[in-house]
Amino acid sequence: MSDKKNDDAIDSMGLPVSKPNAPQGLPPAIFYTIFQAVLFSIGTAIAYCVYRFGDTKGYNLRMEPIILADYGWVYLGAFVLTKGFVFHSILLGTSRKASRVGLPNQVRQPTYMH
Repeated sequence: MSDKKNDDAIDSMGLPVSKPNAPQGLPPAIFYTIFQAVLFSIGTAIAYCVYRFGDTKGYNLRMEPIILADYGWVYLGAFVLTKGFVFHSILLGTSRKASRVGLPNQVRQPTYMH
């Protein structure tokens, strides 16, 4: 005798049609893009306000060595790398949703031996 519920819908490959912990709602690509745009906008607005209404001369003195050493490319590379990680997360989220697999469940599951 099996403890499995009979009302679980199974597709032709033997996978559950939907899981309760699978992400629902917006597609991951749209969700991640909106989320990143909002966070980037908030961070840029805060940085602009701090620079505009703060000690502008002091900030310029601190940035001068970076500008003179031409380290702008390093910061641009770090920014592009971060956006690459976000793009990778978008691909991961899209693949998880397509396969109907949620985040890994890190709990101990009971096993049934015959």
